[in-house]
Amino acid sequence: MMKVLHLVDTYLPLTEGWIYPQVVGDGTWRSQVGAVHRSESDYYPFPAVTAFTEQWPVWRRPGLRLILYRYPQIALFWLRSGIPKGGIDLVHCHFGDLAFRALPLARHLGAPLVTTFYGYDATLLPTQQPAWRRRYRELFSRGDFFLAEGARMKETLVALGCPREKVGVFHLGVDLERIPSAEGKERPDGMIRLLAAGSFREKKGLTYAVEAFARARRSYPRITLTVIGDAVGKDLGEKEKILGTVRRCGVEESVTFLGFQPHHRFVEELGKHDLFISPSVVAANGDSEGGAPVAITEASAAGVPVISTRHCDIPEVVLDQITGRLSAERDIDGLAQSILFFAGNPGSLLQYGARARRHIEENYNVRLQVKKLKGYYQDVLRRNGDPHSEVPR
Repeated sequence: MMKVLHLVDTYLPLTEGWIYPQVVGDGTWRSQVGAVHRSESDYYPFPAVTAFTEQWPVWRRPGLRLILYRYPQIALFWLRSGIPKGGIDLVHCHFGDLAFRALPLARHLGAPLVTTFYGYDATLLPTQQPAWRRRYRELFSRGDFFLAEGARMKETLVALGCPREKVGVFHLGVDLERIPSAEGKERPDGMIRLLAAGSFREKKGLTYAVEAFARARRSYPRITLTVIGDAVGKDLGEKEKILGTVRRCGVEESVTFLGFQPHHRFVEELGKHDLFISPSVVAANGDSEGGAPVAITEASAAGVPVISTRHCDIPEVVLDQITGRLSAERDIDGLAQSILFFAGNPGSLLQYGARARRHIEENYNVRLQVKKLKGYYQDVLRRNGDPHSEVPR
């Protein structure tokens, strides 16, 4: 059976649950996880996880943790001692910056390296730190294959110097069995319940969501907004901006903040809401989604129409005026008009929701995407002459 080593910085934050199906796979390969840190959350259980700071707790101290943040290759070098040569057939690294630092480990193991880019690694890092352009050129030369969430991110990687033939598109799929469809629900009270979810970062555009919500309420007062998410560390400033926008718009009574929540609670809230709003933008520092937020894929899977922006690969997930409605980035009037469209056409909630669910079933079903990932693995191994390229289909 093919053996795959998945490399992550932290296994596994609540906000990175889309990595979990790739680790679990479909039973035709065996995964092992190497991590720098292990999350306190045990929401994504997996038996074969080796975390550096779990084995060496001294590195959790603030000063040493900062060193490890800057030089995660310390942990990757340590991982070499626990994995015999020939014990791994393929290394799959999650995030491009970690992959660059994992090049020596992959070479030591004699295994091909597959890298998935997810967002900041493809957009923010090369913008803020030009040295990453050079590092990525080396990664693209020495790495074997690269995965992007959609066509837009694929072009971003090509523009950074990755050979086009080395890049494949891999949608972050959702488990449709765990996301029941909410289509068909009726709201006899005439209320429109709006849901937003995401970490409080500028690229999520939550201040624009609040402003659009407040503007729509002037014409249709029976709208509420629920927000799942919060901020830590350097993102606390963005939280203050969001809260300040709520106060400035005078909608404190109509906005509910739930803070960070486990995934199952997010799914529950989708069933209680009519619309999902996610107006992503390119932040002032160059940060962007890179691909598309998984939350909008999950909302669409639940049959909840999405209001979003023409940002990165979002138009692949949200088909404008078919499964949801899209506006230009930072277009508050456009977002407000999208809210009012659904408020004034309640039947469209069911129509858009049904089409959204069908689109996700056909293009973002996690089981189909895991099969696609297996195909990429097979192709990489075949090119490297590995007998495990013939994984049972």
